[in-house]
Amino acid sequence: MLEVLVPFLRTTSRSGGSGVEGGGTASGSTLSQSKFLDRLDDALKAGEGIHPLERLPCANVEAATHNTCPNDGKLACGVCKLVSYCSKTCQQKHWPVHTRDCEDKIRSDDWKPAWVIECRSPSFVASGGLNPLSAFKRAKEVELAVGLHLWGGVPAVDVINLSRNENDINKNFSLAFVASGDIRNIVQTITALPSSYNGQIKILLNDREPHIAIRNIALLLLLGTVDRKNIAAELALHFWYSVFIPIEHHARLSTVMLAFLQRIGKEGDFSVPLGSRSTLSGKLPPDALDVAAGMLTAHHQLQEAVSEYERVRFVPSISRYLPSSEPILSRFAPSRQDRHHRHYCRLEPSHRLAYLEFRRFGLLLPFGALNSQFNTPNNSLFSPDGRWLQDDLADPLDSWDIEAVIKAGLAHGAQRADIYGCLYFFLSDMLLARVLGHISCSTAIYDNSQAFMEFLEKQGITQALQETKLKLKGKHTIAPHRLCAPLDGRPDALPRFPDRESWYLHAQLGRYLWSERYVEFSRA
Repeated sequence: MLEVLVPFLRTTSRSGGSGVEGGGTASGSTLSQSKFLDRLDDALKAGEGIHPLERLPCANVEAATHNTCPNDGKLACGVCKLVSYCSKTCQQKHWPVHTRDCEDKIRSDDWKPAWVIECRSPSFVASGGLNPLSAFKRAKEVELAVGLHLWGGVPAVDVINLSRNENDINKNFSLAFVASGDIRNIVQTITALPSSYNGQIKILLNDREPHIAIRNIALLLLLGTVDRKNIAAELALHFWYSVFIPIEHHARLSTVMLAFLQRIGKEGDFSVPLGSRSTLSGKLPPDALDVAAGMLTAHHQLQEAVSEYERVRFVPSISRYLPSSEPILSRFAPSRQDRHHRHYCRLEPSHRLAYLEFRRFGLLLPFGALNSQFNTPNNSLFSPDGRWLQDDLADPLDSWDIEAVIKAGLAHGAQRADIYGCLYFFLSDMLLARVLGHISCSTAIYDNSQAFMEFLEKQGITQALQETKLKLKGKHTIAPHRLCAPLDGRPDALPRFPDRESWYLHAQLGRYLWSERYVEFSRA
């Protein structure tokens, strides 16, 4: 049995006031109940339904007519490896469309970042007498570098790691995610449990940002109340990570959230079943209720959402139809463009294009999959007035182990180059495990343990340990001291990369800072 408790804190706005002073219904941009239900009924009747991908599809698609080849993609493009076809016939038929991507200049071996072409210093290099720390802080104060953390910035962690700790399939656990962010650590933890696990798990899930909290509730409701497992996984992964979703997805999400809101008590308390073996309970303050209602009924125009997403990602819509989009980007702020190009410098040509493609469209799909049906803004990623809620570098790949992502993609027919296609299949597998019903040489690679201990001392770690009668564990049993280091390694253990592929995937394709560290506590 799994029980999820959601005792949300009341939050305050950035100006210090309460986000909402009154009751729990959205106002202003929301629709009347009758109009909303009419639109919901129309949406449920629209389209052909929800069709999750089980294998990589043939990339011979016609977006304008929604025509697709029904076969699996088995023959990868010999040049870019980003798309696959069922036959030479389909490949030749689709070449006039695919050539724009395959021959995009960003895939060229002589591609150069903007600062090289413009003969200037990159904007991320400290200048004007600023030391590196001050320059970093200033960069983080730029508007586009500020936002909510709706997606994780480091890979998910199995916080139980049963085989290395209790190793008891009957053990009950109580887990507290008091500043949870998204639910990736819960997903990773639950799906890592063996199928023979018979214990009970109680999870306390909390975040001070009501938008994050409501998104987490919506994800849990989708996974726990939609009957068909593959449909639930498809709905959840696109709600989680796709900027635009099909109208059918919006309709299903609306029915789930509407049913949830109708079960909330006068004081904001709720308790709803998630399948036959799990329960979601908690209490929502008025500001969180307002976010939930607004997320449900906000009606963002598609073109306005596209324009806002392009404003943040610096990709004008005209770029999609030109031989190369990158030169057009020079009209935008170099300080942000340079940060994207800094990452591109480390990547293989097709991975550069894969990253750019996600920036263009924000869709978590295989590169060659039909995407024209993704034409409804994902309200949960935009504010009530239509502003993008995250920073411009937010990327779902940062939330998961890249080697595991590629392994899952290969098992479904995707190519290593199609990194977001691999992530699609990886998440499908993870979420199909029925998270809630499951229970039946780089300068970055150096020893930073001493600097980290000095940081902890400045934060008052010694006094905190004394007051709580805890101690820091020297040998970890849940997560390593730092990314890619051995779990049972010393605090000063360096990350390990057994081969060049491991090095590339983690240190080049991944965008970690390599200053991230984990701490574990035990009773003193």
